[in-house]
Amino acid sequence: MAFAEKYVSYMRIFFFAAAYCMIACGSPTQSAESPALIVQFPTELRAQPDGKSTAVCPLPEGTELTDLRETSRFFAAVFIADSLRQEPWLRAKTAAGRMGWVFGGAVAPSGLDPEVAERWLHKKRTQALFGAELSGQIWAWADQQPPDTDTAFAAHWRSALHLRDTMNQLLARSVSRDAASAPADLSWLREPMRYFFIQPAPRPCLYPDYRLVARAATKTRGEHDDRFAGIGLAAYPLDSVESVLPAWVFPLGLEESCSNLGAGQHLNMLRKIEEVLLAGGLFRPEHLRWKDQILADILDNSRSYWQPKEKILAELDQIVEARLGCLSDRDRLALNARRGMFEASSVRMDLRSGK
Repeated sequence: MAFAEKYVSYMRIFFFAAAYCMIACGSPTQSAESPALIVQFPTELRAQPDGKSTAVCPLPEGTELTDLRETSRFFAAVFIADSLRQEPWLRAKTAAGRMGWVFGGAVAPSGLDPEVAERWLHKKRTQALFGAELSGQIWAWADQQPPDTDTAFAAHWRSALHLRDTMNQLLARSVSRDAASAPADLSWLREPMRYFFIQPAPRPCLYPDYRLVARAATKTRGEHDDRFAGIGLAAYPLDSVESVLPAWVFPLGLEESCSNLGAGQHLNMLRKIEEVLLAGGLFRPEHLRWKDQILADILDNSRSYWQPKEKILAELDQIVEARLGCLSDRDRLALNARRGMFEASSVRMDLRSGK
């Protein structure tokens, strides 16, 4: 009898504990990551993520769906109430167990604060654009604590660039199946990729915004990240956003330029790079990449030049004579060889004259 009483007592404790956990933790399927979906406009559940695929069942306004946490790998353009919405399709299940795809613009998450709901939508969009694995990496980076030292910021920044490079490759593909529709608004990518500007055309692309980098660098201990941001601001003085039109070129169009060698910007930038390298090598790879870009603008055989010959030769001589430590012996040999080409007038120069 004593054993039976102890058994009943233990079972009561177990069930009370289980009930408490259910109340405290809530349903595992109804969370910020996987909330219930509420249909906002009458629509249909489809067999495939396509408005022309077989309709599984109608979805009246107010229908509750279970989010199965799978998205289409593209954005679809659908008119809802005379408004064009560009969102991915979401895989979902009805209360009756019918599974299929619903257009993301026709549903909203239930029971979430507006800020959390917006973040949920952004995660669905990143999953559609980049796949579940890369999307998880993007948001894991975004959720990191802000770096508190320049050393931590260097690692943080390089991780961001690695993500950015992969994202740009995938963004080169169309984000909509309808080629005739307007490009999707990707400005929301600024939330997870907080140091970047989203260029929508001619194709979507993420570019560093060094004003935002500089703002973050001011909040860390150490000066190396501040100097790194300063080089970026000097390279892109007009709007602080990296582009194909840095300070050392003369723009001929939105994405077309000729070299502005002879105006002093090449030497100016190389001296700035030399200064920050002498102060420390934390961002040495990034600074040397900028140095390589500047030299490529001088050495590229396909390049044309805005300034006249005499100004080009004068700045080129100043660069060589400055004996900058950031330039290798190989760099100096290449610059001297290039000088001979300028001297022989075998390069197209003085575009500003219109000749």
